[in-house]
Amino acid sequence: MPDTALIDAYHGTRYIAHDGELELTVTIGQPSTEIDALFSRLNARTGTFITAWNPRSIETPEEENRLAGTRLDRMIRMAGLTALPHLGVGEDPEWTPEEGLFVLDLPLDRAIEIAAIFDQHAIVTIEAGEAAELHLLGPMAT
Repeated sequence: MPDTALIDAYHGTRYIAHDGELELTVTIGQPSTEIDALFSRLNARTGTFITAWNPRSIETPEEENRLAGTRLDRMIRMAGLTALPHLGVGEDPEWTPEEGLFVLDLPLDRAIEIAAIFDQHAIVTIEAGEAAELHLLGPMAT
């Protein structure tokens, strides 16, 4: 059964892709002209916000999160995909922002597989000209 408080937290999170010194902010349910401009410049069509931090939404020590993040980064790079660093900043000041990647043109089915490897409950995707979407995974999806 989906955890409505957790779903609300996802919706209240700002997903920030870092393109050099630029911060491109995405919120679920909203399109982003900044992301559209990035897609145009990098010849991409979609982007996926994915993290390896805090598996199953259980706060995890920073060292473990960083090691998992390094594994995720290596996996994405070995696949030859382009990714920018991203930070998920929630409304709850007690929750440490989560580092991750904003991966360009990662097929949704592959994104879900990767998220499952890192025991994630959700990913956020955005397509050029469209609103960002939350995709619940595993037990959260039922």
